[in-house]
Amino acid sequence: MRGALAVVCLLSCSVGIAAGPEAQLERLHAALLAVAREGDPTSARDEALLQPVVAAVFDFYAIARVVVGARWESFTKEEKESLKVRLQQLWVTRLLRRYRGVPGLRFIDLRAGKGSAGMEIEATEERTNAVPTRRLYRFRRNRVFDVVTEGRGELAVRRTEYGRLLREGGLEALLKGIDAEINGPALLHPGT
Repeated sequence: MRGALAVVCLLSCSVGIAAGPEAQLERLHAALLAVAREGDPTSARDEALLQPVVAAVFDFYAIARVVVGARWESFTKEEKESLKVRLQQLWVTRLLRRYRGVPGLRFIDLRAGKGSAGMEIEATEERTNAVPTRRLYRFRRNRVFDVVTEGRGELAVRRTEYGRLLREGGLEALLKGIDAEINGPALLHPGT
């Protein structure tokens, strides 16, 4: 428990400091390792640890803009902020579900390179008794805007699903869909 508190302090204190992509990914991995090691499904501590890290590492305005496409320009400032906040909470929820209490978690094989939109860092995630998972983190201005897992881009998956919700019921339907995913027992996209 003492180790997790030290990580929380270290991560919370450093969130406001601008960092390059490698440092951002190390910060995210440190938080996920703390959640995996000491994760308690009944505790709000893990969410409190992840919330500021996720906010600092991911660019949720860029993510929101891409997943809703051309409709982004028709949203008010308040609607854009609401979508950004919901997406951030969704990412925190999904990370908690994926990593809380995972035995033997480690991140290896970090390789950085230049991609078409900016820096990309590839990492391999290993868990006890599980096949390793490769993730490619795509950065713009030192913040993650897309994660590709085993060849599946998060933005492409979300854009397809969210486009359907927007066509069927507008922004209100999209926000309700995201809320259902946050509050529901399972994810719309398990395994991503």
